[in-house]
Amino acid sequence: MAANDAIELKVAAMRAALKHARDAIPQVTSIDAELGQRLKSRFALLADRADSSLDALDPADREDSSKRLRKAQDLIAETLGFLAAASARRIDLDDGVTSLAQDWLDMLSDAAGLPKIAVVIPAPSEFTGMVTQVVRLRLPVDGVWGLPVAIHEYGHFVAAQMARRAERDGIERTVVPFEDLLHSTATKEDLPILYWHGHEVFSDAFAAATAGPAYTHYCIRYRFDPLTAHEVTATHPSAVRRIRVQLTVLDALASKDRGGFLTGEVAGLRKMWLARLEANGVDPGEASDPQLDPLEHELVQLLLADEDLSRIRYRDHAAARALAEQPLDQQRQPSSVAHALNAAWFRRQAIEKDETDPHVIAQRVDKVAEATKKLVGQVIDHG
Repeated sequence: MAANDAIELKVAAMRAALKHARDAIPQVTSIDAELGQRLKSRFALLADRADSSLDALDPADREDSSKRLRKAQDLIAETLGFLAAASARRIDLDDGVTSLAQDWLDMLSDAAGLPKIAVVIPAPSEFTGMVTQVVRLRLPVDGVWGLPVAIHEYGHFVAAQMARRAERDGIERTVVPFEDLLHSTATKEDLPILYWHGHEVFSDAFAAATAGPAYTHYCIRYRFDPLTAHEVTATHPSAVRRIRVQLTVLDALASKDRGGFLTGEVAGLRKMWLARLEANGVDPGEASDPQLDPLEHELVQLLLADEDLSRIRYRDHAAARALAEQPLDQQRQPSSVAHALNAAWFRRQAIEKDETDPHVIAQRVDKVAEATKKLVGQVIDHG
């Protein structure tokens, strides 16, 4: 069989698979109406693009043909993911967290004048698809404690979608500030890894700026293993750097926060992280990289200076402290989602400080989590 014939057979099979995928989306709606409705228009657009791409495919160009087929295959894989996610949400395997996250991100998009993500779904690992605009949150979930991770994933979306009108070389045009900075820096240094590491740094900075200390609490307690704190991968910088950028952003927020509560909270987080590193015999020294260091600084400064993103920035930590002084499930006036999550951490830390019995601590913390989940739902319901 000629190579071109094999490619044409693959194209025919892919077209059939795309048709089946189109037919499958209504099944998602029957399982989870909200999920299916949000996916319907987005999937139709992507499927049309995939079909058009296959129409333009030249079997003689093996490299280009492989790229086009691979993109269509990715869309087929997404369909399987949607079906699995709909089933997981239907049986409440995610404990309702992805629905809360989706509603929270919608609120933030409205407030910042940004497009909305397509959908938030449960998945084996956290990931944001830039093409499908689907945010995945890892199963099993950690309840409301892990909810700020949705903000980190949303940060990837914001970096790629935040278009602005700006003057460049004397001409006003549309730019995407964060994505442009990440791409230009990686290209200039001829280091593609800078793009991916920069994306993670920005998303961590964005999560800290939007969710406040709640995100850093979660990273230190649940997400980052001190034993691998200096480990660097092809897509992620070290945990040492990631915590550092979060604390840098929180320090900046604390400098403008009333009451001094945030300053004390950040000091406690810094102390906790260093103690965990030292307890495991890990050098607490900061990560250093001559290319990534200046990019990290620029990203943080750009984030803190953005006027639209300032509308969703975490502020007034005293409000979270005041919220924590009353039973979380008996609040008359719902606060923001970020304040509810940070109030939960105030309550949790107080329990861990006053109680010595691990079993009692776990029970009381679980009650705080359940009350916080209800409060977050109230905040979302009130818009």
